[in-house]
Amino acid sequence: MRRIHRRRRISFLLLLSALALRTSATNFEQCIADVRSGAWGTLGGTDSHGIPVSNISEATAITYDMCIRACGPRPEPFDWPAFYQQFSSWLLPYFALLSQLPFGAESRLSNLSSVLLTVGSPALAAYSLALTALNRRWVTRRFRVFSYPNAQHAATVLGDLQGVPIRLSHEDGLFPSLVVLPQNDDWWRELELGLKHSSTWSIAAVTSIGWVVIAYILTIVDSFTPLQSGVPPPFRPLGILNLFGKGVGFVWLWLVPIVYGWIQVSPICDTARLRRLFKNADLYAYTATPGSAEGVKVTCASSLRGLTIASHPEHTDVALADAQLCAPVFNYARLFSARIPVSDMVPWMPSGAVPQSSNRTGSLEQVLRYCGAPPSGLTTRTRLDVYERIALASIAAVALQWGTTGAAMIVVYFSPTVGLGCESGAFLLYGVVATLVWLLMLASSILAHHAHPRSHRMDFCDAGVPTHIASTLSVLLRRLGKILAALNTAWIILANIAQFSNFFDRCWCNSCALSLGSRAFSVIHATASDIAYMKSGWIGGVILATGCALSFVLLIHVLLDPLSND
Repeated sequence: MRRIHRRRRISFLLLLSALALRTSATNFEQCIADVRSGAWGTLGGTDSHGIPVSNISEATAITYDMCIRACGPRPEPFDWPAFYQQFSSWLLPYFALLSQLPFGAESRLSNLSSVLLTVGSPALAAYSLALTALNRRWVTRRFRVFSYPNAQHAATVLGDLQGVPIRLSHEDGLFPSLVVLPQNDDWWRELELGLKHSSTWSIAAVTSIGWVVIAYILTIVDSFTPLQSGVPPPFRPLGILNLFGKGVGFVWLWLVPIVYGWIQVSPICDTARLRRLFKNADLYAYTATPGSAEGVKVTCASSLRGLTIASHPEHTDVALADAQLCAPVFNYARLFSARIPVSDMVPWMPSGAVPQSSNRTGSLEQVLRYCGAPPSGLTTRTRLDVYERIALASIAAVALQWGTTGAAMIVVYFSPTVGLGCESGAFLLYGVVATLVWLLMLASSILAHHAHPRSHRMDFCDAGVPTHIASTLSVLLRRLGKILAALNTAWIILANIAQFSNFFDRCWCNSCALSLGSRAFSVIHATASDIAYMKSGWIGGVILATGCALSFVLLIHVLLDPLSND
């Protein structure tokens, strides 16, 4: 009984709070009517460009000072039907699409971190996706020139495992034995077969993407209809049109090409499944033995394996923590280690020769000598290839980030009053922080590599004070980036909710005081010139956002096309 009374008191208090908020809100329709009637004097009226007019009744805009005096600093009242309609039409479909992002970390906290990084920095998500496609293309091209029997198996395996924290063990010739010994061809085939999986396209994925695309198209049509005629719309308080969900339809559009791209790449993220595959494949693995050409089963010779998934993060430097996570957004941290196993393969195939099984057997010493060290000059060339991929992925990521965020800004910026206001400023801040997060994570990955350039090896070790400094700085940048990404995620969601709940529909925001300063004014009736500005901004936003999203999708298709590697 006491619980029932407590619930009733809580409900009553919530009702009183809602009523209080509503009564404290501004009735812009009434106050603007009072302004036009001259109740607040004859000064303060302007045209749509902020130029004062002599007759207040003919004003299409009012100064910020007049708006504050007549209407007050409070926003318009909260309108639940309008909030629900806008939230369900423009924001909810994208929230549903978030569930189609690939996850793979072994803890819920790490999976949550991947979501916050993706939403908080679409640039980082696009960068990791573009790198994944570029790496797969590069691996395929590097191995295509080899006619070594297991070269193509290795190319497929390494391409599929680039999103996984793999480790190589050269101890006792374990990894060189996997490369050289003919008995290990079965190991490569078994691992490649186990990595093959069905398409990640599902009914849920198709439905989610389809829902967003259809909502996007319908919203474009709905926004275009009132602008097509060029006739000023009926009078509305402050003349603010809810054009294209106030930019929300654009600012989240990056999610469509990201989800579509990951589905096309089909990253393997299930760590438990991968460990089972490796354990099963290791039953077919052989290792060379000292002084004998007869290989022995690796399960009988050593507790280590030539190629494994890193399974002991507690033994890894904290700077490499993100490289140990299987969620694809963390692929940004694995770029440098992904190149080393491939470059080690270069001397395995003598030019113009096809090694027979008899040429691939030998003692441990012979196997190690056959694999040898990379030719001089190879490391520099490979490093340049890495930075070329970084540059290409960065261009694609920044273009997608600012193509969608910039489109949202343009649409709101050119809505009356023209200028940088609360909504366009919120989008600008989101884009800037998202780009900063990407830069911090990129710098962190570069520092981690220079601190531990042999992190792919099980025998890597600390090199002293410079390594410690680079490692510490890498950790600080990474943690700062994650904190900013989490805050940026909360910011864009709260900003969208503030848009839908009329929180930004107040004098300061509608006057674009953020950019106009003392010249701030609020448009109260959209004119034909206002419609022309809005139409230009709308067309520019549609072209920019749609063009960048489609270009990114096309880029991923080209990079994943095997024919493009010729």
